[in-house]
Amino acid sequence: MGRGSKYGERSKSAFSIDNENSDIITHHMKPKTFSHYVRELDQKKASVRVDALSSIIKILNEGKERDRLEKDFATSLYQILGLIKRGSAKEKELASQVLGLMAITFSTTDNAQEIYKETILVFTEVLTTKVVDPWVFINLLYSLAMVTFFCVSNAVETQEAMQLIWKFISPESNLDVPVRNHVPVIMPSAVSAWLFLFTKIEGWELSYQWKGAISIFLNMIESDDDSLCDPAAEALAMIYNSDQINKFLKVKPALSYSEIKNHIKDFILRRLENVSKAKNEISLTHVLNYFNDGISPQSLKNIDGNNLNLSSWSSMIQFKFMKKFIGEEEFFIHMMENELFHHLFDFTPNYIGHDTSCLYESTMEKTGHTIYVPEERDSELLSRKEKKEERQLRQSIIDKSKTKVLNKRRTFAEERKGLIYQVESEF
Repeated sequence: MGRGSKYGERSKSAFSIDNENSDIITHHMKPKTFSHYVRELDQKKASVRVDALSSIIKILNEGKERDRLEKDFATSLYQILGLIKRGSAKEKELASQVLGLMAITFSTTDNAQEIYKETILVFTEVLTTKVVDPWVFINLLYSLAMVTFFCVSNAVETQEAMQLIWKFISPESNLDVPVRNHVPVIMPSAVSAWLFLFTKIEGWELSYQWKGAISIFLNMIESDDDSLCDPAAEALAMIYNSDQINKFLKVKPALSYSEIKNHIKDFILRRLENVSKAKNEISLTHVLNYFNDGISPQSLKNIDGNNLNLSSWSSMIQFKFMKKFIGEEEFFIHMMENELFHHLFDFTPNYIGHDTSCLYESTMEKTGHTIYVPEERDSELLSRKEKKEERQLRQSIIDKSKTKVLNKRRTFAEERKGLIYQVESEF
């Protein structure tokens, strides 16, 4: 009996240990959430932080766990910005990617403005005072452009970020020597990031801080760096297309605007033709066609069997830039699933062969929304504080209205995919 009891206890003990091990294994097999990965960004081991960043990128690209993203927004934002300031080169690279994807995710929420404000502060410090790897530098420039494009709703802040990027484009910028040494490597990417933000602004909103830009871009086309040729040529096309050429000249000629425009057009065209012949630059064909015939570039893209027509400089530049930042495969997923991208590119995918039976199909392809904004008061009668409050009120109304429109579009898209069923109840 005693022996049996002894073996019985041993058996029970072994069973208990096995159960504990089973619980541990089961616990570790549970899929981690966004919140788990955010907490792992606090870990001391760099490899854990890198893996967490990679997982967060995957979650953001898949568009999942939106509620958790909202809940952990502040924590994740400041963790990411902290890694951009103090992390390793790999951490900075991945954190930049996360930040750009967060900008897409939260662009229609009240968090968008906070993302931009905090990002511009951190990036101003990191880009202009800290020596980093040039490839990290490029990731930071692209991330800043994405955050600004999706989180800013006015031309003033957009051009604030453009001005920071311009520091690495203009030869007159006063940069620290270590940072200046990176400029030749990062220049093509800097021009692309600046140009991407340029597409967000209407011509009349452009300030006069870009004087001399035409000469700078013409010099780039003729430089020995062939990688600069294409983005610099597209920048010249966008400047001409903006119909605000006088804002990009170093010295304004004593001519009428129409005379200035024709003169600049002929001047740019001659330089482009010379470069095209000398370097045999086939990539300049679409720019030359534009200056010769006024024809904007036309490009038809296939997105999972759906045609996307890029018929303007802005759409073409935005498409190329965002695909490069997000990654081709992930970008195409966004194009199919993300309503923000549908709106931006005027793209409505057809979900052919979807497994779910569609019980209700929305007949509405577009949604409209009327905005009622309070009439502006006489600015001369307002204090500085009152002007700021009125500006914030008007912007808040516009932002909330934009969110409602995007939410409606998202609902209709889900209806088309059979993800929402609307059944009329009979009483």
